[in-house]
Amino acid sequence: MVISDIIDEIRTTELNSNSTKFSDAYLLKGVNLDDAELVMMALNSAPDHNFKLGEAWTDLLSSSGLVDGDIGYNGEYPFPSELIKPLRFEMSFDGTTFRECGIYDIASSHAASEHNQTQVQSDFNQDNPQVRFERDSYFVRPLKTTAGNITNGIHIWYEKRQTAFLIANIATDTPSIEANFHRLYVLRGALRGMRRYRNDYTTADRNEIRKELEPLEAAFKKFMKERFKRPLRISGKSENFA
Repeated sequence: MVISDIIDEIRTTELNSNSTKFSDAYLLKGVNLDDAELVMMALNSAPDHNFKLGEAWTDLLSSSGLVDGDIGYNGEYPFPSELIKPLRFEMSFDGTTFRECGIYDIASSHAASEHNQTQVQSDFNQDNPQVRFERDSYFVRPLKTTAGNITNGIHIWYEKRQTAFLIANIATDTPSIEANFHRLYVLRGALRGMRRYRNDYTTADRNEIRKELEPLEAAFKKFMKERFKRPLRISGKSENFA
């Protein structure tokens, strides 16, 4: 369903109302809230990360001449703005050969120092690059201390945050979750509208929506959990009974 159809279904079919009471802008705000929750529900249920997989490249910067606050200083880079959770990092120090980065935590780091460039370089090597996370940044190890940047020398895969739907695009935009579960947006939106105007709807009205919503959410979680489930393969062992 496109977003305009979802909005119309909420307003006309479920709430039996009009755009004066439930404007497109109001209902779209709810759709965006629900989209955020449903995306997180899908990511938390899915056994793999293909549902909302993002991919980004950035230059591996030479640390030569950088000062505190510069991107690349002490190996610090900002995460992509739409990143929810990092999944895999690769680095190249020559622009040709990439190596997967190991992930380590600063609390369990065995490095002599995490801020002294000379010591950082002595504890990490280019054949086994490492990365750690801090706030909304990541730190790569070792540093590139020689002159010259490596174009797209850092490659990241990550779980990607959804993009908010805009009022100008509701006639063409569709949610990213499986289309067979788009009714979740309708039911959630209807329940939100009934709560806003409680005196116009009965407890029975709200319970009727919940009665359909709850098993549909459970079915959605089950679908996402099993969507890319690997089939069990059983191979028989030959036996000679001669």
